[in-house]
Amino acid sequence: MLHHAVELLLDTAAEAAVRRVWERLCDEGLSSTMLDLGARPHVTLAVYNGLDPAAFHEPARAFFASQTPVPVSFASVGSFPGTMNVAFLAPVVTRGLLDMHEQFHHGFRAHDGAAWPYYRPGAWVPHATIGIHLEEIAVPYALDIARGTGLPIEGRIESAALVSFEAGSLAPIEAHYEMPLGG
Repeated sequence: MLHHAVELLLDTAAEAAVRRVWERLCDEGLSSTMLDLGARPHVTLAVYNGLDPAAFHEPARAFFASQTPVPVSFASVGSFPGTMNVAFLAPVVTRGLLDMHEQFHHGFRAHDGAAWPYYRPGAWVPHATIGIHLEEIAVPYALDIARGTGLPIEGRIESAALVSFEAGSLAPIEAHYEMPLGG
């Protein structure tokens, strides 16, 4: 099944800094998954099953045009439990980031039935994935590499994108469109 993610994209400098972490993990032989997928460094705002990208575009564009860029500071690292072995950079959770998340989910509540529960208000753990499908033993090394790359990574969320992917697949991510914040 095809899934769709609404991703918050970073300014050029912050995107490059996160990409350097990805490249370092690849160079160390720990993970090349984010590079292989063709992903851009991002914070996922929502994930949906079976969304119609064409019908979603105009309401999403209008929503993001009404938002202002949000400062972001990736100041810590973490990992999610489970079989996916995900390592990530964690942004400082600010009122601006939470407000955008809550307003988005409120405005798109008609899609709640298709939304992944991990991304809903009250359950969301904002993060920028640096490695996925890591060997269990590699997770602490990935976190050490991320810590050693000069945290915090400071930047701004300047746009959003809708992408599609197949869960559990290493097929490349397909970007449908990008929407600037603030018009």
